[in-house]
Amino acid sequence: MKLRVITIVGLTVIAAALLVTPYVVGQNIESSFKAEIARADEGMDFDIRLERYDRGWFSAVADVTGAYEGHRVRMTYDITHGPWPNLNWASIEGRITDAQEPDGQRMAWMSMFDGDDVAALTLDSTIPFTGGIDIELFSPAGRAQLNPETQLVWRGLTGMISQHGNQRELHIDMPGLNLTEGQGIGKIAGITIDGHGERDSADAPLWNQKFDVSVASVSLDDPTQDVSLNLSASLAHESSPSADGQTYGMNTTLGVSDLTLDPGGQEEVVRINSAAIAYRLEGFETSALNALTDFIAKHQDNTLDETARQRLQQIIGQALAGNPKLTVAIPRVDSARGQMQAELSLALAPSSSTSQGTAINVAALMDRMRLEGNTAIDISLLRQWASASGENGQVTLKMLDDLVDQGYFRIQNEQVASDIQASAQLIRINGRVLSDAERRAWLMMAFGVLTGLDMSSASGQP
Repeated sequence: MKLRVITIVGLTVIAAALLVTPYVVGQNIESSFKAEIARADEGMDFDIRLERYDRGWFSAVADVTGAYEGHRVRMTYDITHGPWPNLNWASIEGRITDAQEPDGQRMAWMSMFDGDDVAALTLDSTIPFTGGIDIELFSPAGRAQLNPETQLVWRGLTGMISQHGNQRELHIDMPGLNLTEGQGIGKIAGITIDGHGERDSADAPLWNQKFDVSVASVSLDDPTQDVSLNLSASLAHESSPSADGQTYGMNTTLGVSDLTLDPGGQEEVVRINSAAIAYRLEGFETSALNALTDFIAKHQDNTLDETARQRLQQIIGQALAGNPKLTVAIPRVDSARGQMQAELSLALAPSSSTSQGTAINVAALMDRMRLEGNTAIDISLLRQWASASGENGQVTLKMLDDLVDQGYFRIQNEQVASDIQASAQLIRINGRVLSDAERRAWLMMAFGVLTGLDMSSASGQP
């Protein structure tokens, strides 16, 4: 008898827990959901609003709208509260349910799927007992007549996004799309996006991030203009704080390969085997980056008053007070007619000033500035570009000849090349130190670039 009573009490407690737990979990999910919507609204360039959140005992429904310049998109979320046997606190399914133009008309691409009950995009999310979140993305294939002359063919999308602890993962596959307008057609195929991020702790403001995008093929063909273009493309981005967390750096490279441009007529077909352009930023003060991020989030929809402008100048001054270095490079261009490479780095020596004023001293910045650059271009490649550019190309070749005569460029191994090292105290080009008059002229031009003033007439521009 005693055992039976204990069993009945135990089962009652378990049943009560199973009934109460979804309600408690539902409260926590609602709070977290609303907090995420508010955080997204602060960090985006468009307006995000939670229109409704109806929570029951075991489930909830939420509508979220995003608006930008009169365009509105609504997503509906069906939320089921756990706990469930598959070790999830909750599951969330989100789907696009409406998209409107500024005039209230339904956006044309919403009609590209079979039936109004087929969502353009769905997000299936689970929140495991172990913490974090897993999201699966899906968009079906479809087609839409955007206007009488334009048709879009969409080949679908699959992907996943997850965050567990201090790690994030992203993977998206898009087979491609076709856009036809009149006789012209553009095709993009084989789009892949991969991302990974991690940080040292939950309160660390900046992440170590890696982001890669690849596009297997892009083709554009317009018989009316007698032009066609084909290429493959990639984008790679990495960013991370330094070991001591004081500075932040990032590296972005955009690449193309197997590029063929046929301009039609009698003009020569342009063929580029591979090319890339890279941007590197090193030594950017982490505190300044955090302050700039917060400033943008607070003022993205507002006109800056005098106080805000002074605060922005103070943040920029804080960033420039360190030892930042920006590099823009063309690591290599390999074409059928020749090759080229170029790199330009601009760095600031550490500032000795501890002033926290709002004014940016341009003269002091120039005194700290260090510039290094080099370039080398095959003469055969220059000639092809000049031929394709017509009269303007010939003028540029003549200007380049003059610069070679003045020593700013040199001819070396069938290439036009140049090297430069510059500071406020010394400028060296191709090993030759410029005279004081030349150096002042170059500095005046640099000052004009920094301030937006035309200094050429005062500088005796070389």
